[in-house]
Amino acid sequence: MKRIAVWLAAIGLVAAGSAGSPAAGAVPAAAGTRWVIEPTASRAHLSNQLNGVSCTSASACTAVGGPPLGLPGNRAITLAERWDGRRWSIQPTPNPRGSAGAALWGVSCSSRRACTAVGLKGGGRYTQTLAERWNGSRWSIQPTPNPAPASELVGVSCPAANDCVAVGNYSAPTGPIFGLIERWNGLRWAIAGVVRPAGADETFLTAVSCSSVRRCTAVGSFQLTTSPIGPYPLAERWTGSRWRQQVTPGKGELMAVSCPAFFHCAAVGDQPTQPGQWTMLAMRWNGRGWRAQPTPVPRGASQAFLRGVSCDAVTSCTAAGWAAVNRGFDDVTVVERWNGLSWTIQRTPNPASQAFMNAVWCGSPGTCRAVGYYFPLSGEKSLAEGD
Repeated sequence: MKRIAVWLAAIGLVAAGSAGSPAAGAVPAAAGTRWVIEPTASRAHLSNQLNGVSCTSASACTAVGGPPLGLPGNRAITLAERWDGRRWSIQPTPNPRGSAGAALWGVSCSSRRACTAVGLKGGGRYTQTLAERWNGSRWSIQPTPNPAPASELVGVSCPAANDCVAVGNYSAPTGPIFGLIERWNGLRWAIAGVVRPAGADETFLTAVSCSSVRRCTAVGSFQLTTSPIGPYPLAERWTGSRWRQQVTPGKGELMAVSCPAFFHCAAVGDQPTQPGQWTMLAMRWNGRGWRAQPTPVPRGASQAFLRGVSCDAVTSCTAAGWAAVNRGFDDVTVVERWNGLSWTIQRTPNPASQAFMNAVWCGSPGTCRAVGYYFPLSGEKSLAEGD
């Protein structure tokens, strides 16, 4: 599916460097919390990439992942890990029968006994949507609709135990790519919306955040048929009865969103600076409109990306991602903090010269979990850090 290819293109750009020495000191320190690496469980001869994280408390977190389908040398099976306040441990997750592979991209937990993860299954030419549900003792696959041969879910938000909204995209063998919205009502999943801005031939929804059952914001990007310059950021707002596109300035793609209140959202991603070059993008919704925010770039970074954001209050948000440093030969984790006035970089450790953050959750300014992956000499390993 093309969305996954586009999403991971940035990883290919910055992960192509050689394995040099760890670049733990490449990110300058900022006043605030202290991030430390937490012990995670990685599977031998399998991809251990963590893509999403959700917590119901500081001692109860769930992270999900899996590789991009078709990644050479890795079996494409789903991954879930659980944080109990001391360590991360792997939870058994089902994989669809007859599928060439599966991966989980987003997760949302409304309680310790209620988590929903979404992603894709298939491999080869087409993929289909995938949703799995944690009931406190085990994960199980939920049936999900597929509007076209190529469909996927990327992000999910569950404002209540019996209500979840998931977003992604789909396309027919020929024709445009549409943004996809599905909703779970406690009994079944159903298609809740199709998104295609006027004049767009490619539309991607990558994340969703619901401050209540009646207030949700989904973000992503779109590409205009008439303009090769792009992509353009996309934000869609659920008003309780319909999805409505919001005006978003500039160029770029939004990869994550967090809405702590119905009048406030923070979204992050990346924006092009020139062909093949990207830098961080952060935007804020104040109840009236979206506005881009200045974000500091780590010293010596040639490219920088934000992939996750979590707001524990209107004036308190944390974003996570990575940056290419040392002339692109190393990749280091990046965490930035919003204090209501500006974004500042926080110091984060790096277990290897290739380390990436994909998602973050915060319950308070000093209680955050960020997840991703890194590349030691023994292969890809899951990565989790807490403050």
